[in-house]
Amino acid sequence: MPNHPIVHVDIPANDPAASSKFYADLFSWNIQFDQGFDYHMFQAENGPGGGFVKVGENPPYKAGEVLIYVSTRRHRCHPCQS
Repeated sequence: MPNHPIVHVDIPANDPAASSKFYADLFSWNIQFDQGFDYHMFQAENGPGGGFVKVGENPPYKAGEVLIYVSTRRHRCHPCQS
């Protein structure tokens, strides 16, 4: 089975600001706020980053439905041609 690591996680929350503070305090995550998208991003020390999205935003996020993004990138090697 190919290696497809988790690269990003979106966590829906009723109050993304409060949720990001809670998890930042709990796990010592670095949180950055993107005002243009109303998105609270986190970076875990030894894992993928992600963000907190508002429940009900477009697309319609639901509480408890975490979105996990995995890498599907494939590297192809082509032999050198002379």
